[in-house]
Amino acid sequence: MTDPWGKTRAGFTAKTKINRQDFGIKYNDKLPSGVEAVASDVDIIVNTELVLN
Repeated sequence: MTDPWGKTRAGFTAKTKINRQDFGIKYNDKLPSGVEAVASDVDIIVNTELVLN
C-alpha cells in the first residue's frame, strides 16, 4: 500500500510453534497450584513492516 507520504509499505507476519524441550531446555518448575510455570510449546510470532523508497 502507499502511505500518506507517498512511500510504499508492505507488512508480513510469520508464525511458528516449537517445543522448547527439543532444544534441551528442560526447566519444569511448577506454580503452587501444580500448573507448569512454562509450557513445553512456545509460539513464535514475527511482525515485519517494510518501507520502500
